[in-house]
Amino acid sequence: MLAAWSQGRLGGASMGFLAAAAALAYFDFAIVRQTFCKYLCPYARFQSVLLDGDSLVVAYDPGRGEPRGKRRKGAAPAGDCVDCGLCQAVCPTGIDIRQGLQMECIGCTQCIDACDGVMDRLGRAPGLIAYRSLASLEGRRTRLVRARVLAYGGMLAAVVAAFVAVLAGRAPLDLQVEHNASALYQVAADGRLSNAYTLHVQNRDRRDHVYRIRLEAPDGYELVAGVNPLLIAATDSVEARVFVLLDEERDDDDRELAPGPTPIRFVLEQLEPPMRTVERDSTFMAPVAARREDEPHEG
Repeated sequence: MLAAWSQGRLGGASMGFLAAAAALAYFDFAIVRQTFCKYLCPYARFQSVLLDGDSLVVAYDPGRGEPRGKRRKGAAPAGDCVDCGLCQAVCPTGIDIRQGLQMECIGCTQCIDACDGVMDRLGRAPGLIAYRSLASLEGRRTRLVRARVLAYGGMLAAVVAAFVAVLAGRAPLDLQVEHNASALYQVAADGRLSNAYTLHVQNRDRRDHVYRIRLEAPDGYELVAGVNPLLIAATDSVEARVFVLLDEERDDDDRELAPGPTPIRFVLEQLEPPMRTVERDSTFMAPVAARREDEPHEG
C-alpha cells in the first residue's frame, strides 16, 4: 500500500482510510493518551472478570508499608512507605496503587521501579510494591493450578491450534479478478467485443515462481495479456491487466452485439513443481441482442 501511495496509484477510498487512520492515531497518542486507558480500553473490563485472588498483579504490601511516614526518634514506629507519592506520580493513569488494585491499572510496573529506587536509597529491601497475589497479602498460599487457569489454558490452546490449522491450509498463491467497472464492454478495432479485467496475483511462497494465466470459456472467447506467464518474486504480488475478446459473427444490420452476460473462469497455474492452480469465476459482459425492426412480434 505504501508503494502504491508513493506512486500516486491509491484511490479515493484508500486515501480516505489512511487519512482517517492517521488522524485517529494522532488523536490517541498526542491528545487522549492515558485517558483512553481509563475510559475506553477494554482491557480493564476484561481484567476485572478474569482475575481472582490467586492471580499475580501489581500490588502494594500494606503489612510492610503501613503506617506511612518518615521514621523519627521517639515517635511511633512507621512502615517502610515514606509516603513520597512517587508511585502515583509516575503512574500513566494517575492511580495510587496503595489503595489496592484498580480497574485503571495497566500493569506497566512503573510504580514498582519508582518504589524500588526509593527503597534502595533508604537502604531498605525492595518489593514494597511488586507482582504478588492478593491471597499472599492475606497470608494464604497462592494456588497456581486451579479451574480458571485450566479453562483459560484450554481456550488459548484451541485458539493456537485453530491459527496453526488456518496457517497450514493457507494457499501459497492467490488470484483476485476485478472487472473494469468504468466500461463493461468495448468494441475492438477488428469488430470483436472486448472486456477488460485486472488480475491481482499474489505469490505467498518464500521462493520466486512463474505463473501462467489461462481462460476457460465457451468457443469464440480469447484471452489477451501483455505478459503471460508472469514471474513473481517471493511474498510479492502483481497486477496484470488482461482482455477477453469475443469473436462472434454478426449481421451488419444488427447494431447490438449478441449474447448478454456469460460466465467465464480465470485459471492461475504454477509452472514448476509442485504444480498448483487457483480458479476464479467471473462474467463476460455484452449487450443483449436487439430485435430487428422488420422481425415480426406480437401485439
